Amino acid sequence: METTAQKEIVMIGCAANGSAQELAATYCEKLQSRFSLSYIRRMQKWEDPKEPSLVDENHVSLERQGVFQGLWELGEKHGTGMLVSLKAIPIRQEFIELANVLDVNPYELPSKGGVLLAAEHGHQLVEKLQEEGYEATVIGRFDKAKARLIVNGEEKRFLTPTR
Repeated sequence: METTAQKEIVMIGCAANGSAQELAATYCEKLQSRFSLSYIRRMQKWEDPKEPSLVDENHVSLERQGVFQGLWELGEKHGTGMLVSLKAIPIRQEFIELANVLDVNPYELPSKGGVLLAAEHGHQLVEKLQEEGYEATVIGRFDKAKARLIVNGEEKRFLTPTR
């Protein structure tokens, strides 16, 4: 029998989706000092994701919170630590560039259609979700240690609640 510490963390959707579009619309003039208007318009009109219909105790919606806060909540829900790869978290390059110009952390912005969930067989679940038309990926795993770590190459940082 597998424990929570052996489960993988699956993310459905893309970090900052929806929030990035709103920021691109709100700060269009400021962004024009760095990007072309056509590039900004593309960010404003990014297609909305397919809404997942998951209803169980193992998931956390990112509709009103960012990925980092969602990960914290998922860890609290399961009472365990985690190891998450920052590079595995799906995010569009345009959203990263926009966040850099506006000096915001894209992983702290709500993600429309985004969901985090615990899965015993994360890669199998990802395959199934992708077959159904969802953007999904394994971004990490639960860990027996209580630390909640975000890893970016050799750099590790502790996850903390953002609220």
